Amino acid sequence: MSDGPKKPADNRRKPDDEYGNVREPQAFRIERLLPGPIERVWLYLTEPEKRRRWFGAGPMDLRAGGRVELQFKFSELSAEKTPPTKANECEVPGRVTRCDPPRLLSYTWGSEPHASEVTFELTPQGKNVLLVITHRRLGDRGTMVSVASGWHTHLGLLKDLLTGGKPRPFWATKIRMEKEYGKLFGSLSSDRSLHHANKGGRVMAIYQTGGYQVKPSAVNKVKHAIKDFVRYVQENEPGTKMYLAWQQKNDPTRFLHFFIFEDAAAQTRHGQSEAVKRFESVYSPELVGGDVVFTDYELVSGKPTGEQWAQFLTVSKSSASTNQKR
Repeated sequence: MSDGPKKPADNRRKPDDEYGNVREPQAFRIERLLPGPIERVWLYLTEPEKRRRWFGAGPMDLRAGGRVELQFKFSELSAEKTPPTKANECEVPGRVTRCDPPRLLSYTWGSEPHASEVTFELTPQGKNVLLVITHRRLGDRGTMVSVASGWHTHLGLLKDLLTGGKPRPFWATKIRMEKEYGKLFGSLSSDRSLHHANKGGRVMAIYQTGGYQVKPSAVNKVKHAIKDFVRYVQENEPGTKMYLAWQQKNDPTRFLHFFIFEDAAAQTRHGQSEAVKRFESVYSPELVGGDVVFTDYELVSGKPTGEQWAQFLTVSKSSASTNQKR
C-alpha cells in the first residue's frame, strides 16, 4: 500500500562546516546554512547584544555611510579562557557601504581608505537561511589565513547559538583552523598566486572605483592634488594600468576615481605608496558625508584600444604639465 507521493529530493547545497575558499582576487568566501527565518539571522548580524554572543558587540548605523564600531571580547564567546599569548579584546571601526535589510549588508573592516570590506548575503532556503560572507581586499597569505580561520570559527559559534548547542571553545577552534587554512592556502605563496587566477592560469586585473565628496571651499585644492597624484601614478606605477578621476558636473564637490590594477600586487604597491599618503592628507580633512566608498568590479566585456590608452597617457601628461606651470 502506498504511503502517498514521494517528496522530490532536496538538491540544494547544504553548507555546514565546509572550508571557505578564494574565488576572486584578494577575497575569502564562506557559506553556512543556518536555522531561519531570515529576519532572525539578520538580527544576529546587526543587533549589538545578539552579535556580541558569537562575534563582537558595538553600535552599527544601518545605512550607507553609517558608522560601525565592532567591540570584541573573546573571553565572553565561550567558557574557554584566553591564552596568555592572545589578546582578549580589540576594536574595529568601519563604515556601512551597502544595506538592504534583511538580505544584504556590507561594511569596511577599518577606517583607512583602502580598508578591506565584508559582505553578508542572506537567502531563504525553506525553513533555513543560506548565509554567504565575502571578505574582500585582503592582503598577504598570512592575512588570508587569519581572516579565514576567524570567520570559520565565529560562524561555528553562530550556528551553535542558533541551534541551541553548547558554544565551541573559541581559541582552540581558531588555532586549529589557522593550521587547517595554512595547509589549504599553502600554495598561495606569492602575491600573484594568492590573489587568484582564472581557469587559464592568467592573473586577473582588479577594477575599482572610489567615490567621495568634499567641502565646497576645498574643491580647487583637491583638484590640484588629484593632478599631482595622477602624474605620480603615470610616471611611477607601471602596474596601475589606468587611473582616471572625474568630477561630477551637477555637483562639483563630488569626485569619482577609477583604477585598473594589473594584479593585487600592483594594487598593494599603489596603496602603500607615499604619494597615496600625501593625497589622503589633502582630501581626508575636507570630506563630508562619510569616508571614501570603494567598490570592486569584475570585467564583463570591453577592452581599451591602443588609441584610448594613448589618449589617457596624453591627458595625464598634459594635466601634469599644466599643474607644474601653476
